[in-house]
Amino acid sequence: MQLISRRYIGNKAKLLEWIFSKIKDNVQGESFFDVFAGTGSVAEKALNNFKTIIVNDILVSNEIIYEAFWGRESVRIDFLRTYQEMITKFSDIKEDNYFSQNYGNK
Repeated sequence: MQLISRRYIGNKAKLLEWIFSKIKDNVQGESFFDVFAGTGSVAEKALNNFKTIIVNDILVSNEIIYEAFWGRESVRIDFLRTYQEMITKFSDIKEDNYFSQNYGNK
């Protein structure tokens, strides 16, 4: 999965080239502050141009995503195995429920 593939209203992914053309022409420095980081697509693009990147967002889910993509922790293989076992277990459930009726195959 790529960070840019995460979508929500307000995603700036299609504007990245334009945004960074303006930054290149008007901004100098080593730090970049993404005030409304959202999916993180702008901050990710800034990684190529700035030494320090600061992201800001009030959603805890976005903070988790930033840590997953840019954090320095190593991957815990034991956790991944447990997670895969849970996915397999829940994938075997075939009964209809609210989630499968409204979000299945989407």
